[in-house]
Amino acid sequence: MSKLFAIIRSSLMRGGAVWQLVGLITRRSQVQILPPLPTFPFCPSCFFTSSNFWCYRGAVACPLLVCCLALLGGCSFTPSQSEEYSSFALSTSLKQKLDQHYHEWQGVVYRLGGVSKKGIDCSAFVREAFRSKLGVELPRTAVLQSRRGVSVKRHALQRGDLVFFKTGRRTRHVGIYLEAGRFLHASVSQGVTISALDNPYWRDRYWQARRIIGVTQ
Repeated sequence: MSKLFAIIRSSLMRGGAVWQLVGLITRRSQVQILPPLPTFPFCPSCFFTSSNFWCYRGAVACPLLVCCLALLGGCSFTPSQSEEYSSFALSTSLKQKLDQHYHEWQGVVYRLGGVSKKGIDCSAFVREAFRSKLGVELPRTAVLQSRRGVSVKRHALQRGDLVFFKTGRRTRHVGIYLEAGRFLHASVSQGVTISALDNPYWRDRYWQARRIIGVTQ
C-alpha cells in the first residue's frame, strides 16, 4: 500500500504549480470556502492526517477533491450546448465573411461577362464570394450553379443559400441569401447591392434556391 500511495502522491505533485495557485485561494487560515467534510485518514498530497480533508501543511485543498469538482463542472457542458456554440460561431463567421465581401465590392457596376472591379456579372460575383471567402469553387454561370447543392424551400432559406431568378426567357440571375428576406448580388441596374426578395420585381421572378452543403448557417 505504501508503494501505491507513493505513486499517487508523485502523480499529484507533478501539478504542484496548480495546487499552489489553488492554495493561495483556499488557505485554511484565510477563509473556509467549503463546510467540513467527512473525516479521511490522510491527504493524498502530503499524507498528513486531516479532520476535514484540508491539507495541514497549510497550503492547498486536497487535489482529489479539486479534481472531482473540476470533473463535475466539465460534465455540466452538454453536447447540445457544444453544438449550439459551434453553430453560433459558424453563423457569425459566415455573416462576417459575406459582409466583408459586400463592402469590398459595393457599388461595382454590372458588366455581362465581367470578372473584376471594373465590372462583374451576377454569377461571377457569387463565384468570387464563395472562392475567396469560403474556399468553395462554383461553376462560372448561373445555370450551372443552379445545379449544385440541394434544393431549398423559400421559407427555409438560410444565410449563404443561393437564390435564383428567371429574368428572361433564357436568362437567369443569382444572388446570395443573407437574412430577413435580403440577398446580395450584382444587379444589372445598381451593380453590387443588397435587395429584398419581396420586392415586386424579384418576387415575381423568383425561381429556386440551392444550398451548398457545409456553407450555410
